[in-house]
Amino acid sequence: MICFLEFMKWMLKDSIFVENILVEYAKSITNENISHSFVISVKDNGLKSRFKQHRSTITGFNLKPLPAIPDDFSAHLAQISALEVCKETERTVENYKRTIEINFESVDDGSYDD
Repeated sequence: MICFLEFMKWMLKDSIFVENILVEYAKSITNENISHSFVISVKDNGLKSRFKQHRSTITGFNLKPLPAIPDDFSAHLAQISALEVCKETERTVENYKRTIEINFESVDDGSYDD
């Protein structure tokens, strides 16, 4: 049995403890689920229904803003995407593989003609 100290639990506005709901939900699920590790998944429909009234509080709790991406970096990423660097690299690797295969086939097998 899991025991949480009341003063350490996350209490929502209407005196509901998140941990209590999460434990009850986790106990009700027979298959493997992320809630068994006390992780709240906002994509889990079963858990969503239990926290319906408190969804904005939970999903926004201790939320850190994403850092701004400088305009010049965004432009750089756009250039890379436009150049199709990945496809060029892939073609280069394929050409290199073919070259190695051709060279390997032409390598002497070690036998000598006397």
